Amino acid sequence: MDKTPIPCRKDSHLLTARQPERRSEDSCTTSASLADCIRKARSELATSLPGGGATCSEAGGGRRLHVVRHGERVDFTFGGDWFLENCFDSSGNYRVLDANLPTEIPRRAGAPATFDRDCPLTKVGVAQAAATGVAMSDAGVAITRAYSSPALRCVQTAREILAALGVDRQVALRIEPALFEWMTWFREIRPTFLTAAEMLDFGFNIDTCYESIMEDRELHIDETLDEYYARSHRVMRAIVAAATHDDDDILVVAHGASLDVLTRNLIGRLSRDEQEFQRVLSRTPYCSAAACEQTPDGWRLVAPPARSLRHEKSFRHNILEVLQ
Repeated sequence: MDKTPIPCRKDSHLLTARQPERRSEDSCTTSASLADCIRKARSELATSLPGGGATCSEAGGGRRLHVVRHGERVDFTFGGDWFLENCFDSSGNYRVLDANLPTEIPRRAGAPATFDRDCPLTKVGVAQAAATGVAMSDAGVAITRAYSSPALRCVQTAREILAALGVDRQVALRIEPALFEWMTWFREIRPTFLTAAEMLDFGFNIDTCYESIMEDRELHIDETLDEYYARSHRVMRAIVAAATHDDDDILVVAHGASLDVLTRNLIGRLSRDEQEFQRVLSRTPYCSAAACEQTPDGWRLVAPPARSLRHEKSFRHNILEVLQ
């Protein structure tokens, strides 16, 4: 990410489908209305990890970490090629061809090609993110720091969660390239992320003064799985070290594998082999959430305040059992 501080501008320039109107300053908080419609009370899990692992906790005593996967993504839902080949005219103007496609997408350099490995959320994905934020709010979560992978789908998910929590304007999102997923999946096409200026233009409240732990150019496609775990552990140690208050609640929005790779070494467990890694990944649906709590003896997995959402092709599961 570009580290040059950029003054926040209140006006936003959008690439919309047949919509000349400019997005209003407060439009990014409209998910709160959606969140109210889907609000459901959630109780914390009261289970323990089998095999003598980290135990669950009903009440927090120290800093807490919430790691959330992004919501439903356009390319996996419609097919990346279909989205690029059908949703942009010959001049590159975006058009909505399905009710589940976003009404507006960011204006960015190199579009539409740059959406190939950095797609937006579907409308269902936005609703999933808002519902997750509502569940966290109902559970009394008060986020004080927020981080996101630079992937557009993650930044959108983080914004919806923070909006549902009512802190999207108070808590600026810190964009951290080290939170991006395993680079071995991007050997053919390396993703191009939105710049800080493009994020601001789209209305994202990002912390332009944040010094990222890693630049996106430092992500290398020959990364091994052990290196991915090591990168993830490095960024998590830095993130929790930066949270200086004992009652800090830290939100990290990233990818399917992130629930494991960001917490595994933090709680003192060894990195997984690829077979186990793939098993965990296959059991982590959209907007799944994992939580860790700091204790005098270190970090431990705890019952997440918000359970993962039940939706099409999803299943009921206990994230603590998945991450054991």
